[in-house]
Amino acid sequence: MAGDGWAPATRGRRRASLASFFRWLTQNDLVEKNPMDKVESVVVPESLPRPVDTEVMESILGRIPAKATRDRALFTLVYETGVRIAEALGLYVHDIDLSRDNEKIRVLGKGNRERTVLLAAAPRAIRLLRRHLKLEGLESGAVFRGDLLRGGSSQPMDYTTARRSWNCQGSDEMIHSEIVRYDPPAETSTERSFDMIHPARTCHPRTDSNL
Repeated sequence: MAGDGWAPATRGRRRASLASFFRWLTQNDLVEKNPMDKVESVVVPESLPRPVDTEVMESILGRIPAKATRDRALFTLVYETGVRIAEALGLYVHDIDLSRDNEKIRVLGKGNRERTVLLAAAPRAIRLLRRHLKLEGLESGAVFRGDLLRGGSSQPMDYTTARRSWNCQGSDEMIHSEIVRYDPPAETSTERSFDMIHPARTCHPRTDSNL
């Protein structure tokens, strides 16, 4: 299979399919031996995600109305820092330190591991976070909350609301990371969450209403 022009990932999938098929044949005594046992496994090199074009991302973020401070702060924060959307949505006011020249956030990631994310390379996120906290008068509780006018609460905004907010911007692009990835806290949620827009993520044409 090595000289057939197929990509390593394609060869690996085809080898796995054949190996599984011949394993079934041998288990059911339809063949005596599995010829795939003599075929070496295919090593698939790890590839990096394609970066999102900066102009595309600026165009998308530019469509979010200036008055939508929550959404602008949320999506810009995820874009400039690369944190998972689940991590951003789980932010509380006490997790944010906007001290001058030492801005940072504390997020709870996979496996309930806490980590600190410096915001030195996220100037717009810093500015928008300050504005969002000030305009909403947030001194405690969740930073990104559901819309109170639509039955929201002071609890963190959930994935569905964030996704609806993104779709409301009228984006023509669909944003993926190495996800859209299932990444909820293992012990608390079965809801599908997603990593969002980051320069090291991939951008695909939008084909439906999904984020």
